[in-house]
Amino acid sequence: MLALGGGGARGIAHIGVIRVLEKSDIPIHAIVGTSMGAVIGGLYAQIGDSFVLENKIRALLQTALFKAPQQQTEGSRGSWLQQLSTHLCKQMENCDDARLKRTQLNQSFTEELQKLFPEDLFEQSSIPFAAVASDLCSGREVILSRGRIVDAVLASSAMPGFFEPIVMGNYLLSDGAATSAVPIRAARHFAPLKPVVAVDVSSQLPPQVDRTNALSFVLRATAVTGACYHDELIKEADILIQPEVKQFSWSDFDNIDHYILQGERAAKKAIKKMLFVADSRY
Repeated sequence: MLALGGGGARGIAHIGVIRVLEKSDIPIHAIVGTSMGAVIGGLYAQIGDSFVLENKIRALLQTALFKAPQQQTEGSRGSWLQQLSTHLCKQMENCDDARLKRTQLNQSFTEELQKLFPEDLFEQSSIPFAAVASDLCSGREVILSRGRIVDAVLASSAMPGFFEPIVMGNYLLSDGAATSAVPIRAARHFAPLKPVVAVDVSSQLPPQVDRTNALSFVLRATAVTGACYHDELIKEADILIQPEVKQFSWSDFDNIDHYILQGERAAKKAIKKMLFVADSRY
């Protein structure tokens, strides 16, 4: 089975990995995804065709959510995602107003996902699928595999500071990457008898350390903790695929062709091992 990790734009590389599996006639019997991995995995679980999947993602990236609006002032750069990222960083540095606000980005993202997964239910998926989110109350990962797919994908993709957490029962759900950047353990729980092929599109820990203020050291320490946990987690995969996309920002959605190509190349390197255990049914 496939465990598709989170990484924003880098997660588009999942398409290339899936395409190689298709061409090699390696069946995908289940998918678990985190964040962008949930978007890609959830779509593929519905349609089962990597080219249709690619077309849907390309159409999504042409929406105003990912393209700079025409009414932007002269000299401004990037999509709403990139500009709000800059705004959030400045807000954290200044600590001037940290109140949670429902942004236009939040609304637009919800609307676009609803178009991708209008009334799709997990139970209707051609391939069994689950999305992973993080419960901010308990600090644990939550595996979502029932009901509306869009609700689960929204929760799995709710990046703190950008999107509001999603309330589900007693859970307050946010970005699954906080607990499962690559959902290997969730995949084993979802399908315990299947070998796990994990696709890791996480970023690299920058070698430079910002020494200008105290907040930068706090954020760096958090990043180091996450990197150490990540390095141990990925060792649990039966097969690990790591496309060469770590150098790109999560918000860099202008390199879709490169991401897909790198996903294909990384999957091809692992194809012999995947074919060897193909009878185990991913």
